[in-house]
Amino acid sequence: MGDDEAARAAGLMVIEPGTYLTAPTRRHRVLVRWEDGRWITWAGIYRTATFAGGGDGAVLVRERILYRGTSLDAALRAATRFADGTKR
Repeated sequence: MGDDEAARAAGLMVIEPGTYLTAPTRRHRVLVRWEDGRWITWAGIYRTATFAGGGDGAVLVRERILYRGTSLDAALRAATRFADGTKR
């Protein structure tokens, strides 16, 4: 299975080859990306435009790196674990 297929199987959307996204809620986004020879899983927590006083987009209020390494499987597990945690 290729990288893009593995990301799709984990429930992430392929933005472009090597860049995957999931947004489990309106306030949470998780990005998995191949960068500088390693996978990086990044999570962003946003305040929606409604909470931010209107406008055309969300405002990033907190971010964190969930995984940095060479294993796509570990990067996808970090993304899905975070996404699953937001649904509780």
